[in-house]
Amino acid sequence: MLFVIVLSSCNDSRKLETINRRSLRGEPLARYALVYSIAQDKSGQDVTNDSLLRIAYEYYSLHPSDSLYARSQYYMGKYHTLVDSTKRAEDCLRTAVRYAEERKEYYTQYLAIDRLSREIRYSNATLGLKYIRFRN
Repeated sequence: MLFVIVLSSCNDSRKLETINRRSLRGEPLARYALVYSIAQDKSGQDVTNDSLLRIAYEYYSLHPSDSLYARSQYYMGKYHTLVDSTKRAEDCLRTAVRYAEERKEYYTQYLAIDRLSREIRYSNATLGLKYIRFRN
């Protein structure tokens, strides 16, 4: 279902902007924040401000059994790669890989491994090669 929402929102991101975010709390707000961040990413916009994404990240960090936990970790990791926070990026991406694998969310796992291999190749070439081999 999340996938359908993201795809439909990619066509016109203004649809997500018309939702009154102030009326949302808890899980609906976290889901909105994550879907909005995913839609931005899918439309080619780099998320360089984490104010909305952080809402999702903090909510799902308290709910690691939720199906969107790995995805929130991935997008926060991707955000950290964009703002040159290598350690934080690697931590989030490794968490995303681990949880996505446990839940058999192979698409999220692939995204996280791909991003992690790119990040690591600068800080640890040997480990980066290991991830690249796993990715292919």
